[in-house]
Amino acid sequence: MFVGHAPAGYLLTHALEPHLPVRRQTLIWTGVCFALLPDLDLLYFYAIDARAHPHHSYWTHLPIFWAALFVPLWLSFARNSCAAALTLVAAANVFGHLVLDSIVGGIAWGYPISAAYYSLFEVPATRSWWVWNFVLHWTFLLEAGVVAAAASVARSRHRRSALSQGRRGVRAVNSRPHRLPLARFPHSEKTHDRQDL
Repeated sequence: MFVGHAPAGYLLTHALEPHLPVRRQTLIWTGVCFALLPDLDLLYFYAIDARAHPHHSYWTHLPIFWAALFVPLWLSFARNSCAAALTLVAAANVFGHLVLDSIVGGIAWGYPISAAYYSLFEVPATRSWWVWNFVLHWTFLLEAGVVAAAASVARSRHRRSALSQGRRGVRAVNSRPHRLPLARFPHSEKTHDRQDL
């Protein structure tokens, strides 16, 4: 998956957010960052390893590594609801990343017992540039769907937030005490004097 990890992280965190005692903005940023975290190994893949090994073979794409990291973390934060919630969001998005990479990329779910890579579909290498193999494969439509769904949810959320802020503004204006302007009649006395005459 190329551009779908961040949107998928947004969608997953959006679904978890109502059940967690942490501010939405903090949760969303945590979720999106950890949804992208496993692909930091691309820096090593290109800059140091010179593409000698598939980047899904690095420890950042091994489920056993993340399980060994997150389980003790979550247990240690069990009494701190905010820290436990952030750990849950981080773990959910990392494993969400690995699940999405299992559609066509392949993940070694059985490591260290088995080094086999598991994926639902195989993308044939028919293009000179490997990226086109994935972009022009039908499974890329799934990725486009994830991006579209995330954009739709974000837009809907933005509209509801704008409407809510507008209603608050109207309530704030209506709640202000109304002060009637003082009516001044500078010629009233003269008028009465003339009527008396």
